[in-house]
Amino acid sequence: MLTPNSNGERQTLWADRLRNYRIRKNCTQSTLAASLGVTQPQVSRWESAGSFPSSSMQAKIIRTLELIDELEPWHDVVSFLARTAAIGLGVTNDGCIRCVSLGFQEASGIRAHALLDRSVLDVFDGDLVDDYRNLDASGAFKYGFLATHRESVVVIRPQEASRRFQIRADHWSTHDRDGKVMWACLGALKF
Repeated sequence: MLTPNSNGERQTLWADRLRNYRIRKNCTQSTLAASLGVTQPQVSRWESAGSFPSSSMQAKIIRTLELIDELEPWHDVVSFLARTAAIGLGVTNDGCIRCVSLGFQEASGIRAHALLDRSVLDVFDGDLVDDYRNLDASGAFKYGFLATHRESVVVIRPQEASRRFQIRADHWSTHDRDGKVMWACLGALKF
């Protein structure tokens, strides 16, 4: 399963999605480019995995082409994040922690069962709370997709474990298997 955790994988994923869409709809790169307000060479670069669309263009592509069904490999994000050794977290649009990776459990010292179905606002302080609020305020949960890469300081409230660590992570919103919009974060500890 492809997951959005490296530029090469993201480029390949976008290349496959756009090419498959064009083939199914029997449209040219020029037609697709016109509907997105970009040039045909830009679509060609995306399809050849030479580059991938910006986060705002990704959201526009998904809305314009109604590609939500095309994101099937990411629908099982909860299962994927729960199994990974990377630092991963999945939060629903209402702030409920839906999944916690093995790596996150190790870094935080808290087992998944103690975090699942709790509000991110009750468990954390710092950047993760700010990230959630900013994503919510920006409408990211409404459109169902946003990709950014940033460093975040994870601060776990004292009543939980009183831990603090810094991560470099990709953040995106997606749909889980139940169709709920989620914020997913996947990255690594910054030393």
